[in-house]
Amino acid sequence: MVAATGPAARHAVTAARPGNPVSAKASPAGFGGVLRFWRTSFGLSQEELAGRAGVSPRHISFLENGRTAAGEGVASGLARALGLPPREAATLMLAAGHVPPLAGASAGLADDATLVLLLRQTDPHPAAVLDALGNIRLVNKAWVMLHRRALGALADAPDLNALRLLLHEQGWRRYLDDWEDIAAMFLTALKQEALIHQDPEAGRLLREMLAMPSVPDDWVRRGLAPSRLGYTVRVGTGAEARTAHIVHMMAGLFPFGGARPPIVQFAYPESGKWLLTGADLHRLPGTRHPLCPY
Repeated sequence: MVAATGPAARHAVTAARPGNPVSAKASPAGFGGVLRFWRTSFGLSQEELAGRAGVSPRHISFLENGRTAAGEGVASGLARALGLPPREAATLMLAAGHVPPLAGASAGLADDATLVLLLRQTDPHPAAVLDALGNIRLVNKAWVMLHRRALGALADAPDLNALRLLLHEQGWRRYLDDWEDIAAMFLTALKQEALIHQDPEAGRLLREMLAMPSVPDDWVRRGLAPSRLGYTVRVGTGAEARTAHIVHMMAGLFPFGGARPPIVQFAYPESGKWLLTGADLHRLPGTRHPLCPY
């Protein structure tokens, strides 16, 4: 993660301390949408949730309809009443415009030059820069080589998106034993992104992903599993088999206060073998792709 220094950084950290309102973009309608999503996902009526949270059913109705904003205590009480795990509880707090407890912020904006340097220095390990919806903005040469070998023409498709590459029938799901659980984690995050930011692009992408063949009907339940630091993919067979561990890291501002920093996706070898073959490494310097900036 790239950290900034100076007055701007100090201001960003101060503004995002736990308990402070953090986002002018947080809206009652966004919070209400997330609250309704979780309440109905758990099969609770407004009366049942109100009883658990110690508020009136009318207050729940006003919150869901965006007629009133949720204070910090109400938002955190609703997260407890719903039994949300820490990641989703934090998202509900953010939707209400509050920093979750113990969630600090590290300031900094990663500019394109920084990201290009990061990608270049990561070669020959695959890496890509994603936006908050998983749209792929930049890739390094190793990413191109690995994806062309594993996914074929998908690596050069227009409008590349990491979630689309995961869920496509010819995508990474073929190399994952537990792709349904991993997909559910991303779908749950995308659903909340669409609700919080009232983002039509996120809504369209979610509908597209849910229409993919074999996406599990119980993705909401699966998506509540504890957060994972990464997942493993296995490419190739026999002597050519390679195992990669995929991790995601944010570059720049911590995503509170409405910030939506770029995400860097890394693929590291888990089996002790380079992810690229000797032939791949030989061809790496000459590799070209529209999203590779060097």
